Amino acid sequence: YSVLTEDELKRALHDSSVDLARTVLLEAELPPEDRPEAAAHPSAMGRVSVRHYRDTFVEIEVDAPGRRILVLGDAHYPGWTAAVDGAPARLVRADYAIRAVPLPAGRHVVTFHYRPWSVRLGAILSLGALAVLATASFVARSRAIWFDLAAPPR
Repeated sequence: YSVLTEDELKRALHDSSVDLARTVLLEAELPPEDRPEAAAHPSAMGRVSVRHYRDTFVEIEVDAPGRRILVLGDAHYPGWTAAVDGAPARLVRADYAIRAVPLPAGRHVVTFHYRPWSVRLGAILSLGALAVLATASFVARSRAIWFDLAAPPR
């Protein structure tokens, strides 16, 4: 992997000076425990198998002979989260625009979920509006019943 500034990253992508099949371009240094080990040969990079691929969910099985970075050629966008073997994982932006996850050596199941804050906020606001309408409806009915009971008999 290489760590480049945004301008260096754009230049490297435009002039094709980096073999993106073997090198991941990052904007910030990874912590030591997440830094990938270089594969001696392309066959030593590991195996990857996509189990599920949907709009908001991706599941990938990985067999990594050493620490690696799994690069998924999908857009890095706010709202995406990653997990490795069910535990939350660091999601990084690689090659300027795509998602990547640092992995320890071994067999792992990596999942990506899309849960944007805007959808959660919309759900909360909708539930709040529904609660207000239900309360207003209940209060209006209660008042109508109370006024019927309080009215003098005819």
